[in-house]
Amino acid sequence: MNDLTVCKTLTMSSREIAELTGKNHKEVLRDVRVMLDGLEIQSAQFCADYKDSRGRRQEEFRLPKDLTLTLVSGYNVKLRKRIIDRWIELEDGPKPQFKIPQTYAEALRLSADLHDQNAKMAEELEENRPKVDFYDKCVDAENSLGVRDVAKILGTGERRLFKLLRDERLFNKENIPYQRYIDMGLFLVKTTIHYFDDRGRQIVNRTPVVTGKGIAYLQRKYFPVGARQLHLIHKNPTPPGTIKIGSTAYKVLNLLKGDPLKVYTESEIMQALNATHGAVGYALAQLRHFGRITAVPSKENERYFLYRIKNEAVAA
Repeated sequence: MNDLTVCKTLTMSSREIAELTGKNHKEVLRDVRVMLDGLEIQSAQFCADYKDSRGRRQEEFRLPKDLTLTLVSGYNVKLRKRIIDRWIELEDGPKPQFKIPQTYAEALRLSADLHDQNAKMAEELEENRPKVDFYDKCVDAENSLGVRDVAKILGTGERRLFKLLRDERLFNKENIPYQRYIDMGLFLVKTTIHYFDDRGRQIVNRTPVVTGKGIAYLQRKYFPVGARQLHLIHKNPTPPGTIKIGSTAYKVLNLLKGDPLKVYTESEIMQALNATHGAVGYALAQLRHFGRITAVPSKENERYFLYRIKNEAVAA
């Protein structure tokens, strides 16, 4: 009986790519992640493990031909030629052969082997699940803001905010958030790759962005009033806790007292009082600083706050 030939998909490992191009394996791993990110492909399906010289399990990627050539399209001509030559060797090499079992014992052996392979694949899939979750968390940055925009919201400067994040150990010295705060959902990292000049050299940019949850976290912990508003409050000669009759803060306080159980957005307060954004913003900051009102992040959008009167302020 003739042999049945089963052709498997040829792949090239990131370690082999690193060896052929003379690059560090970590650099190749980084390039692969950036490429898959740009193509919106989940990296987990190409992840694999291997054991290094010390017997430790390490990560690598196994890429098909199209993704391998896409990856090295940003490398220089000599490196691309080495990869293409290697692919020609792989494609011209002997194809893996598979014989249909001829006896009952061979069929049982084949069934056991396939069962072991499926069990191993299921185990690898489960091990890679955290990597998939991390990928989904890191690339979904559409509803987040850059540090410069967040600094404007918080009433401070971009450099001062970066310094604060470094001093508080939220960011490292390269202005990239630490992993624990990414896992908390406060920050994301957007990775972009740029190709330039005729040599195809690459520049990889990693940009931190702040999620809605992160903005609310920073405002509650470090900017409970807002840097600019707090500065103005401390310059105000009025004794602490005093609300001038007829001021915007006085009108806001009376509005919130009118229905102690109701929460208001800043826009609703502006419309009710026919006041400007700046006047209402300062008044809310003043009332929060004096402990007369409370502010909680909106469930629909954590970048915005809902305001209501404090219980003790009702009696006052």
